[in-house]
Amino acid sequence: MLTNKGGSSWELAGDQVPAYHLAAATDGHVALATTESGLMRSNDHGNSWNRVPGAPLVMITAISGNQAAGITPDGALYVSSDGGLQWRKQPATSKDVAAMDLVVKDGDTQIWIASATGVRVSRDMGRTFTDAEPQKGQE
Repeated sequence: MLTNKGGSSWELAGDQVPAYHLAAATDGHVALATTESGLMRSNDHGNSWNRVPGAPLVMITAISGNQAAGITPDGALYVSSDGGLQWRKQPATSKDVAAMDLVVKDGDTQIWIASATGVRVSRDMGRTFTDAEPQKGQE
């Protein structure tokens, strides 16, 4: 589905992909979809989709600009710096990851994960994670 009206109305767009999880870059141009047959990628606002050869079977994906991240069912974290075309494995995170987001702000890339044990953040594309600390005024 596609919206050009800030979400006030939606229309069907291009190929229909049965996705378990969908992530789109802020501009909506590149999108990643976790499907039963593997990771799919669109570079035209979801009008067409192609399987990403050699991509890991990820269950949760996040994308911001050209930076992308995905977690496999066994908790392995994979990252991409080319919009999801090529992936590299990082150290394992946690098998019980329930949510993930990737944020790029002022050139600083952060991967956030949430699980039963709490919220963790990586500032080095998933090589290491630390427990997230509350921001001042939000304790």
